[in-house]
Amino acid sequence: MKHKILRILAIIMICCVSLLCVGCMGNDPDDFEEGDGVGENAVIDMYGTKVLYRPNNYDYNHGSGAEEGKENNYYGKYAYSILSYLYDFYAIPSKSTIKSTFDLDEINDEDITDENYLTIIKNINYFYDSIRYQVNTIGLVTKTNNGDKIDPFIVVGADLSSHWKWSFNPDLSNFNSNYNALLIYKNETYPEYNSVYQNNMVYYQPSEDGFEYKINQKYGGTDFQNKFYLPSFLGTDKQDETEKYSDFVKALEYVVYSYALDLEPQRVDVKINQNPSSIDDLYTVQIGAYQATEDKSSAEVALADITALFEKIGSYVGLIERQINKISNWIKTNVIGLDENIKNDTFTEYKEVTAVYNEDKIVSFEFNETTAESVDLGRDYSNVVDKIVKKVCEKVTIGEDSSSGDVNIDERFLASEIKEYAGSTFMINSDKNFPKYQEGQSPVAIQPLEYQSAVIMLSKETAISDIWIALKYDADLDGTEEGVYDMSKYIDIIVELNYYNHKRNRFIQIDSQRTRVYDGPYEFGISSSDYPQYNLPDDHGVVMMSVDSKPELKDLLIDVPGDEGVLPIGVFNPDIGNGILKTDVGNNNYQSPVVSNNPIVLVGTTDVRKYYSIIEPTDDEIADPALTYITGRLNPKMFEGSDGCDYLEITYKVLKEKGNSTKNYKFYTGIAAIFNADT
Repeated sequence: MKHKILRILAIIMICCVSLLCVGCMGNDPDDFEEGDGVGENAVIDMYGTKVLYRPNNYDYNHGSGAEEGKENNYYGKYAYSILSYLYDFYAIPSKSTIKSTFDLDEINDEDITDENYLTIIKNINYFYDSIRYQVNTIGLVTKTNNGDKIDPFIVVGADLSSHWKWSFNPDLSNFNSNYNALLIYKNETYPEYNSVYQNNMVYYQPSEDGFEYKINQKYGGTDFQNKFYLPSFLGTDKQDETEKYSDFVKALEYVVYSYALDLEPQRVDVKINQNPSSIDDLYTVQIGAYQATEDKSSAEVALADITALFEKIGSYVGLIERQINKISNWIKTNVIGLDENIKNDTFTEYKEVTAVYNEDKIVSFEFNETTAESVDLGRDYSNVVDKIVKKVCEKVTIGEDSSSGDVNIDERFLASEIKEYAGSTFMINSDKNFPKYQEGQSPVAIQPLEYQSAVIMLSKETAISDIWIALKYDADLDGTEEGVYDMSKYIDIIVELNYYNHKRNRFIQIDSQRTRVYDGPYEFGISSSDYPQYNLPDDHGVVMMSVDSKPELKDLLIDVPGDEGVLPIGVFNPDIGNGILKTDVGNNNYQSPVVSNNPIVLVGTTDVRKYYSIIEPTDDEIADPALTYITGRLNPKMFEGSDGCDYLEITYKVLKEKGNSTKNYKFYTGIAAIFNADT
C-alpha cells in the first residue's frame, strides 16, 4: 500500500479495522497487571524489542575495566604515556634508552630508516635536552687562532632560545650548583673544555668517555632522570601513580577529555619561572581562565571541571581516530611549538672549526662555512608524534575480555545499556504510554531516556511495508498536559530505519528523516489546524517510513495479494552470540518480566560492546557546527555467518549542543504502527 494518508489511517488504526494486518496496540499502563500476557492485540509475531540507550548514570571506571569501587584513570594514563614517550625521544637519553626507544615497531618500520638510525647512534654523544634547547651545530675543531697544534676535538652548539612551549628554565644554577645550562662536566684541570657562549649559543667539548661522562657525574644518566627530569616533566616514573602526575600531564589529560567530548580545549600556557626557588618552582601551567586555588593548580581545577562535564555528557569509553589525530596535532602546536619554536630536528656539521684562545682559555669558535653539511637526526617531529600518540593506545587498558584480551583506548565502545520489551510492549496506544516517570509505575510505561537504537525482533518471517515511530519530548520531565505545548523547548532528532539481510549479507539504510519534537503530549495524527495557537507541524511526534522509498531495496521487495512492494524480513535470532544480548526478559522466553529489570551494561570486560557500532556525524550531515550527536546501532558484522539473522532497526540521532550539560536530551519513543502484508 503506497502513499498512505496519515489522517485517514489514524482513524483506521484507532478502530483497528483495515484491509491490512496492522500491528497495533501495546499494553495500556492503566490496564496492565503483572502476569498479563503481552501483545494479544498485535498481529506482528515478535519476541519483542531490544533497546539501546544512554543510561542516567554510567560508571566509567567500572565500565573501563576497573574493579568495583576502584578508579581507572585511562585518559590520564594515556596523557602520561604520550609525554613519557616524548621524553624518551627528545629529552636526555642514555644509550640504552635510545636503542630501546627506536626499536619500537612503529618507529623502526616507518619513520627511522637504517641510514637515519645509524646517524642517531653515531651522534648519540651529542644528544641534548631537546625540550629545553635545540642542538643545531656540531663542529670538528682542527686548529687554533694562535697557531698551536692541537688534537682535533668535537664541539657542540645548542640554541638556548629555541625550546618547546612546554619547557622549563634552561639555567638551573640559580638554586642548585649541580646543574648548569647544558649539564656540562666542568673540567677544572683543562679549562679549555668548559662552556663557550657565542651569539646566543653555547658550545662545549664532550669527554671521550661518552655521554654518561660529559654531564655532571652526580646527576648523570638514570640518576639524573629520576632526581630531576621525571619529577619536573612527568611527576613520576610509574604510569599507575596518577596522584603524582605533574601539571604537564594533567594539562594534557584535560586536552584529551576535551577532545573526547568533541570540544576545543582552552588555551594552555606554560610560563618558565626565571628565578625558581626549587625544582617544584620551574614552571607554571595556566589553562584558559581557570584560577588556581590554595591546594590546586590551574591544571587541576580545569581537569576537575572537564571530568565532571564528561560524567554528565560523555557517550563512550575510549577515543575515536578523529580525536586521536586532533590530540596529535594539538601536541605539535602547543606542547612542542612545531614550525614556530621548533623548526626541524637537524643540525649543521662543520668539518673545520677554529678555536679562538684568549691566553689559555677558549673564548669563541670560527666555523668554516664551506665545510658545512646538514645532518638529519631522523627524529622527524610530525611523523614521530603521530606514531607515539597512536602507539600508546596499546599502553592503556579500558577492559579485558575472554576472547580478545586487553581492550585498548582506541577500541572505543558506547557507554550505554540494553533493555528489552517483550512482545508488543514497545508498541504504544497513546500518551498514556508516556507518563511522567515515577518509581513503581506500571512496567509497560515507557521511560524518558536518550534512546539510540530499537531492534524489532521478529519471531516469524514477515513482509513489512511501513513503520510509524512515535516521539514525545518532556523538557522538564515534570509531565505534560493534554493539548498544551511549549514551542520554545524542543529537540531535533534524526530517525533512521536500517535493515540487514542475512542471506545476502547486505546492510541498507531504508530511510532517514530529521524531525523536531516540541515539549508537550504525544498525540497521533496531529494536523496543523488542530492547535492553531501553536503552529505545530503536521504529524507532530510521528515519523512514517516506507520500505519502497529506497532504490537499493528494489531487488529485495516482493508483491503479495493485496499489496505490492513489501519487504520480507527473516526471523531474528535471540540467541545470537549464545544469547549474549539477552536481558532477564529474554532469559525468561520473553514472558515475564515484560520489561528488563536488569539491563545489560556495555563494558570493556564482555563482548556485548562489539555488537553495537559508534555512529557520529559525517562532514556534511549536520550544517550547524555547534551541533553533534553520538549514537549506536547494531554492528552487522556480528550477524553474519550460520548463526546470523535478519533484523530491522530504528536508530535515533539526538542532535546535541556541544558542551551543553544543562539541556535535557531524554525523550519518549515507541512504535505507533507496523504495517505488514497478509502473507
